[in-house]
Amino acid sequence: MNYLERQHLEILHTLSREGTLSRAAQALALSQPALTHSIRRLEEQLGLQVWQKQGRGIVLTRAGRTILRAAEQILPRFSKLEEELENQRSGLSSTLTIGVECHPCHQWLLGSLRRFLDRFPKTDTRIVRDFQFAAMEALIHHKIDLLITPDPYELASLSFYDLKPYELRLVLPADHPLAHKQPLKPEDLAGQVLFTYPVEITRLDIYTRFLIPGGGDLPQRRELDSHEMMLLLVEAGRGITVMPDWLIPDHPGIVSRPVGPRGLHKVLSAGIRKEDADRRDIRGFIDLAGQN
Repeated sequence: MNYLERQHLEILHTLSREGTLSRAAQALALSQPALTHSIRRLEEQLGLQVWQKQGRGIVLTRAGRTILRAAEQILPRFSKLEEELENQRSGLSSTLTIGVECHPCHQWLLGSLRRFLDRFPKTDTRIVRDFQFAAMEALIHHKIDLLITPDPYELASLSFYDLKPYELRLVLPADHPLAHKQPLKPEDLAGQVLFTYPVEITRLDIYTRFLIPGGGDLPQRRELDSHEMMLLLVEAGRGITVMPDWLIPDHPGIVSRPVGPRGLHKVLSAGIRKEDADRRDIRGFIDLAGQN
């Protein structure tokens, strides 16, 4: 009988990610001959080839890709199991891993976390935050337990809960020509410098719900990864930006205005796997976050 071990899954996963034997061996802390020997033994057990050379790199065969798909689902569960066992050993009751899909959400999350940590002192909490974060894949494959997002998905295996309604508002220098114009139209922003987070335009509501449907010329987009820097540059008269109302300070150098005649309204949501709906720490976080 052929047996697949965790080591085999980790090897195939690393080979796919690194693209060459030398980089994969380095990532796995193995010598290249040792890695090659492990792969050869796996292929002998399976009676199938799992990789082949392509130029200077390697690619997985059909069998290798089959194992990789399983590895992407199984390895995070191994890690989760090890975390839970370590928590039991150290006296913690669980680990709640929270993914944050939108960068501004991280600021809002801190207030909810304070109450959660007070209420659940034996629960460890981890935050995953990245502009290019593959949130849906991470939630489905058990890499995170809960997802904070302004854009819920419709999938049978997931449930989403409303946490916080908010408004995206245009932020301008107090002396900007558009500071007192209402309502703002898409063409008003043509030629303006617009500061945004470094994500695809399809993830920016100011484009998908206001500028692009309005037609005409788009503003000059400049990407920044800090809302503090955006506000500083807006106050200095270098451009304008759009951000959630909870991030906009009360400052005499800037003003905020609704986007369009009805504004851009959103709801921050928490997404979980339906199988985890009864987890006490997840339910507790959702209840507390909804009060923030």
